[in-house]
Amino acid sequence: MSYLDRYQLTENGTFRNKLQMAVWIASLDVINESPATPNHADRLIWATKMLRGVMDTDVVRKVAIRASANATIGAAGVAALDSDIQFVINGLIDELA
Repeated sequence: MSYLDRYQLTENGTFRNKLQMAVWIASLDVINESPATPNHADRLIWATKMLRGVMDTDVVRKVAIRASANATIGAAGVAALDSDIQFVINGLIDELA
């Protein structure tokens, strides 16, 4: 997928909806994780904030760029598997928190 295609993917509504759901799932996982998890306090604050509603524009942009830059997701585009998207989102939690 070209850079232009990846850019367009970051602006795609269906793709953004998939990212939003992945963030909500990751947030629920954080809420249920052990308090002994490194960085748990910050992760919990982030998760609680994410579950209050849709991601703000800055978070959407950051998540969309990182997801579309992933080779597997970039190649699949909007058809990217939920599991691939979730993998990328889960890897971003500490950075986002």
